[in-house]
Amino acid sequence: MAAKQKRINRLAREDERRHLWESWEGLISGVDGYALKQSVRLFDAYCDAVCTMIVRDAAKLSKLDSQDEYAFTECVELYGAYRRTLEAYENRREALSPEVNRLMEGIGSVLSSRIKQFDDAVGADENADPVKTEKQTVYDKATSYAARRIDEHFDEYVSQHFSECKTRFRQAFLGNLTPDMLSVMEALDFLRDSSLSFCQRGFYGFYLDGLRFCLANLDDLHQRAAARFYFDLAEDEWNVSNDMMKVQVAAIEDAAGRAPDDNSDQSTVQEILSPLREGYQRFSKALLLTRQALKDAESMPREPYLSYEIFGRELAAACDGHKLEAAAGAQLFFTGSGEKKAAFISALDRETDALFDQIRSGFLKTAYRFQRAISDEEFLSEEMIDMFERLRRDLPPEGELPPEAAAEMEILRGITETVEIKIESLKDSRALFAGDGKRRVGEFAAGLKETGYDSELDAYNIVLDEWAARMPNAEYGDMAAFFESCLELGVFIELKNYYEKRENEYQSKIDKAVLNYKKDTLLYEINTYEEILNYSVSRLRESAYEPVARAVKLLDETQASLEMLLKKNNIRPIRPEPREMFNGKEHEVLIAEKQDGYNKGEIIKVLASGYKYKDTVVLRANVIAAK
Repeated sequence: MAAKQKRINRLAREDERRHLWESWEGLISGVDGYALKQSVRLFDAYCDAVCTMIVRDAAKLSKLDSQDEYAFTECVELYGAYRRTLEAYENRREALSPEVNRLMEGIGSVLSSRIKQFDDAVGADENADPVKTEKQTVYDKATSYAARRIDEHFDEYVSQHFSECKTRFRQAFLGNLTPDMLSVMEALDFLRDSSLSFCQRGFYGFYLDGLRFCLANLDDLHQRAAARFYFDLAEDEWNVSNDMMKVQVAAIEDAAGRAPDDNSDQSTVQEILSPLREGYQRFSKALLLTRQALKDAESMPREPYLSYEIFGRELAAACDGHKLEAAAGAQLFFTGSGEKKAAFISALDRETDALFDQIRSGFLKTAYRFQRAISDEEFLSEEMIDMFERLRRDLPPEGELPPEAAAEMEILRGITETVEIKIESLKDSRALFAGDGKRRVGEFAAGLKETGYDSELDAYNIVLDEWAARMPNAEYGDMAAFFESCLELGVFIELKNYYEKRENEYQSKIDKAVLNYKKDTLLYEINTYEEILNYSVSRLRESAYEPVARAVKLLDETQASLEMLLKKNNIRPIRPEPREMFNGKEHEVLIAEKQDGYNKGEIIKVLASGYKYKDTVVLRANVIAAK
C-alpha cells in the first residue's frame, strides 16, 4: 500500500513538472513573440524616420534646390507657346498675303521641328517630369540603402539588445497569471527608449551616408543625364528662339507692314505671333534667372548636416507614438500563448540557435567596428578636403594684385595650383581607400554565412544528447546554467575558434590599410602643405600688398585648423626642438653635419614633421643632426 502510494505521488510530481514546463514554455514563447513584434514595429518606425530625414534634409541642403527643374518646366511652357502659334497660324493663314504666308511657313517649319525634337525627348507621357523623376531616383536609392542597412542590423539588435527587453516583458507578463498593465507599459517604454539608445549611432551613420549620396548626386549636374539634357536643350532653344525673333519674326512683321492699308496682314500677324512673343519673353527671363541661380549655387556655402544630438531628438520624436494599449497586448499574449502549443523540442532548438547568436554577436560587432574604422578615415579625409577647398576659394585672385607684384603673383599661383592638386588627390585616394575598405569588410562579414547549417544541426543533436544525459531531473532554475555550459561543447568551440581566427586575420589587414592611408595619403598631404609654408609662404611674409598678407593669414589659419583636426583624431605632431637628442624611433636623419655649438647626436633643424597616432609612430620626423 505504501509502495503504491509512493508510485502515485511520483507520477503526480512528474505530471506537475510536465505541466509546469509546458506552461512555462507557452508563456515564454508568447512573451518573446509579443516583444519581438513590437521590436519589428519600432525598427520599421526608425527606418521610416531615417528615410524621411534623408529626403527632407537633402532637399533642404541641396545647393541647386529646385533651380535644376526650371529648364524642363520652362521648355514645356515655350513649346506650348510654339503649338499655340502654329494653331493660330493654321486658323488664320487664309487671311494672309502670299508673301507673309511664305515667311510664316518657314517659321512654322522651324517650330514644328523643335516641337518634334522635344516630344521625342520627353516620350509618350507628356505630363511626366523627367528631372523630378531623376531626383526621385536619387532619393529612392539613398533611402533604399538606409532601409537595407537598418534591416541588416536587425539580427544584431536582437542578439545583443533584445535579451534584456525580453526579460522586462517576461517580468511584466509572467509575474502573475494576470498581467500588471503598468508593468506592461513600462516594458514597452523600456523597449522604445533602450532601442533608440542602442540604434542611434549606427542609424546616424546610415543617415549621413544616405544624405551625402543624395547631395553629391543632386548637386552634380554633369552626372545627371535628364537635368543636363534639358538645360542644354534650353540653352539651344534660347539661341534658336533669339535668332528666330531677330530675323524671321522681324521679316514677317516687315512684310505685313508693307501691305496695303485695307489689308489685315499686320493685325493678323500680331495675333498669330502673340503666343510666340509672350512665350519667348517668359522663357528668356526664366532662363536668365536659372543661369544666375546655377552660378550662385557653385559658391553657396552648404549648411551643416543635422547634428548627432538633434538627429537623436528627431528620431525619438518620430517614434514617440509607439505606445500600444497594454490591454490589447495582454489579450494578444493570452490568445497566442495560453494554449501551451510549443513543445520541448522546439524550445531546445531555439535555445541552441540562441547559443549560435551569442557567438555571432561578437563577430557582428567586429564587422561594425571595422566599418567604423574605414568611415572614420573617410570623415577625416572629407574634413581635410573641405579645409583645402575653402582655402582655394578664399585665396585672392590674380586680379587683386598690381602688375608690379608679379613675383608674389607667381608664388600665389603656384600655391593655388598645388592646393587644387591636393584636393583632387585626396578625393581620388579617399574613393580608392573607401572602396577597398568596404570590400575587405564585406569579405570579412561573408564569413558569417560560410559556416553553413551543418554545424547548427550537429550542435542541436549534441545539445539534445547533453540534455538527455544531464537534465532529466533538473529544476526550472537549472536551465540557464545548462545552456551556458553548452557553449563549451566541441561544435561551439570550433565556431568560436573559426571566428577568432578570421577576426585576427582581418584586424591585421584593416589596421595595416588604415595606417598606410594615414601615412601615405593624409599625413603626406599635410607634410607637403607644411613645405609650402616653409619654402613658398616664407617668401611672402614681408610683402607690402594687402591681398598677399591676407593670403598668408589664410594659409597659416589652414595649417592651424589641420593641426586641430589631427589632434581631434588622436594624431600628434613630432617636432623636436634644436639640441634635443636624436631618437631613432621618432626621428630620421636626412643630413648629418658638423655644427659649432652642437654635440654629436643633437638635432640642428627639423626638415619635416613626424606624427604619432595614439602611441604609434606613423611617420618619423626628418631632421638634420650633428655628427
